[in-house]
Amino acid sequence: MLKIRKLQKKDIKEIIKIMTGFPDAYSKDYISSTRRGSIKWILSYILSCDDIFNSESFVLLSNDKIIGHIAYMKDIRSFEGKVYELRALAIDKEFQGKGYGKRLIKYIENELRKIKTEIIWMQTGGKDEVLYYEKLGYKLLCEWENYWGDGKSRYVMLKNLKYATAKSRQKFNN
Repeated sequence: MLKIRKLQKKDIKEIIKIMTGFPDAYSKDYISSTRRGSIKWILSYILSCDDIFNSESFVLLSNDKIIGHIAYMKDIRSFEGKVYELRALAIDKEFQGKGYGKRLIKYIENELRKIKTEIIWMQTGGKDEVLYYEKLGYKLLCEWENYWGDGKSRYVMLKNLKYATAKSRQKFNN
């Protein structure tokens, strides 16, 4: 049985374990560091702020086992509070290919629509991921070459929620 719930402090260790399984997308330092912006910092920050207009984090459970995670954070550059960044999407490798990532993305987009979000953006680390997000209605905004200094690119993806038609919203929510 699948269930989505808000992040709890006890979940952080399991989320980090899942994310370390994707070294091409998340460097070990980016995951476990406590410096601002790292995954561990983001999860701790979200737990401390308790404000859905600022950030929120959700886990996907299968029979009470954490198999996925997704978060959003308000873009601190403001844009009148209507722009959010999608963060830390990860599905345990054992559970991939079953639509669980799509389910988490749809869930978080619905949560963001409730608070009148206009734009969601994210970074991703591979061309396969770019194609995946494009199928979900995201557009490639730019490529940052050699982002981490390792020769690999990062891609910035964007989705406009404000101007999605009612028909496409209905289709996306099904």
